[in-house]
Amino acid sequence: MIEVCIVTYQRPYNIPRLLEQLKQQTIQDFKVNIWNNSGKKLDIDFPDNRIQIIESDKNIGSCARFKLVLKTKGTPIIFLDDDEIIRDNFIEYCYEHYKKFGSNCIIGWYAKVWLQESYKKDNHHLQYGEEADYIGTAGMVIDREIFDKELLLQNIPEPFKNVEDLYLCYLARMKHGMKMIKIDSPSRTIIDGKDQWRKIDKKELFKKLRGMGWLLLKDGLDRIQTFRNLIDFKKVMDKLEIPFILWEGVLLGAYRDNDFTKEDTRDIDFAIEESFVNRIPEIMEELKKEEFIIPRNYFKPLGKIESVHLKREGSVIDLDIIHKKNNDIYRLVINKAKDQTKDYATFVFPRHCFEGTEKINFKGIELSIPKEPELYLESRYGKDWRIPLSKKEWIKRKWNPELNLSLKLNYQI
Repeated sequence: MIEVCIVTYQRPYNIPRLLEQLKQQTIQDFKVNIWNNSGKKLDIDFPDNRIQIIESDKNIGSCARFKLVLKTKGTPIIFLDDDEIIRDNFIEYCYEHYKKFGSNCIIGWYAKVWLQESYKKDNHHLQYGEEADYIGTAGMVIDREIFDKELLLQNIPEPFKNVEDLYLCYLARMKHGMKMIKIDSPSRTIIDGKDQWRKIDKKELFKKLRGMGWLLLKDGLDRIQTFRNLIDFKKVMDKLEIPFILWEGVLLGAYRDNDFTKEDTRDIDFAIEESFVNRIPEIMEELKKEEFIIPRNYFKPLGKIESVHLKREGSVIDLDIIHKKNNDIYRLVINKAKDQTKDYATFVFPRHCFEGTEKINFKGIELSIPKEPELYLESRYGKDWRIPLSKKEWIKRKWNPELNLSLKLNYQI
């Protein structure tokens, strides 16, 4: 069942009018949930089995919306403000678009795309169906799953408690890989100057979230899609309980800059130990459900799988196999060096870099990395790995044994 969630504070007198409009909806398969922050008794005329009222002893602000969701059972959630006048097909319109765009999207009509580093300067007029950076909670349609999984939405950390809309959009994109889509408005708003948000410095809080790694569309859709791929890959591996590490260029960017490097905005490298090779078909089956393009042929220079090259929406994930030999850890790669004596080459690292793992928080996602990341990065990228390179220099170093000391062209396996 659809759940309509309303919070009222300064306009409890509008609730009877809103309920009358809800009784006129073209579909009636929904329940009304009201969180009353006003301290006043509400005038209610609605079927008892389709409405619940939560009376709050004090005004807890707009974050009451998210607390109200946990007192519901259905999906999707439609957030409705008490200052809206809705069309007779409001619920039907919202539900049809929820089905159209899918449960991994947040949809709504108050949408922003930020092209500059300012909350107020969203100078791109969004058209219907376009992706946004932000959807306002007043008039938002969203699947309930994120509220059931994300405890932070019930206890939003300071200083973001009064900007639950910004914080939700930040978490939705950066932790859950959700898209935000602009739809047309099936309602209009009463302008009466009683909005609480006018007292809040959203500009400063927007900057803080940006500092926490919030990727916007202006940062490049390729980076956002790459991050979505990272999220869904981790979800699959965690579900299968297969340990993996982040390494190569994305580790360099994550560890050094807490960002993608310019050279790796569409490419992520993960690694698993060779003991898990037999589970690759299982991994591929789960990733296929997430709409990754599964390769027909794997890299098998010696008859065994050494890496898997996956794609989704123009972004790539390489899943590499790491081997242990004496004091080394190595992986096999397609040989792109000038020395073509073999069709594969080897990257070799000190084994004690990988004797255990550390955790890194990359834009809100916790990932495993080699236990000694700086030693690994030095052996892979040189002593000056902290200095960003041009793309040309990056490629030059990767395939030059004199510059990339981990590259071994004739390593004895």
